[in-house]
Amino acid sequence: MPSSLVVEGYTDSRPFVGRQDYTNWNLSCDRADAVRKILENEGLGKDRVKEIRGYADNRLADPEHPESARNRRVSVLIMMK
Repeated sequence: MPSSLVVEGYTDSRPFVGRQDYTNWNLSCDRADAVRKILENEGLGKDRVKEIRGYADNRLADPEHPESARNRRVSVLIMMK
């Protein structure tokens, strides 16, 4: 498919622990970027991913359970031309 991709990363609402200079924002961006790297290593053209987005815990998949593991995820959007 000639479509471009957008990769989005998310976290749960539990604050990241371990490093004070690393937050859920960093984690969500790194999560999306890790998927981009996997896709490229598996043969996706480097020009296909147009955006990496990190949402931290701002778009919970399970808002009634903000610390649920369901909220830790990555979405790959296929942008149709």
